[in-house]
Amino acid sequence: MAFYLNKKYRDRVFSNLSLALGKEKNLRERRKLAKEVFLNFTLTPLETIYMVAAPFERSVMNIKIKGREIWMLP
Repeated sequence: MAFYLNKKYRDRVFSNLSLALGKEKNLRERRKLAKEVFLNFTLTPLETIYMVAAPFERSVMNIKIKGREIWMLP
């Protein structure tokens, strides 16, 4: 929704993608990338708030480490 409501930043994202990608990506591909930029722009603050507000046990303690035995010293 932010993508459609915020014309100023949408135009800036399109401009930056055009500069960065040149003719490598067409308009449809740049539009898709711009939507992904807005999605990440929206999700990042929400994830940060969640990590700060979530109890330690619910977030960090539930991370599973695979292949740990490979890195363990004898």
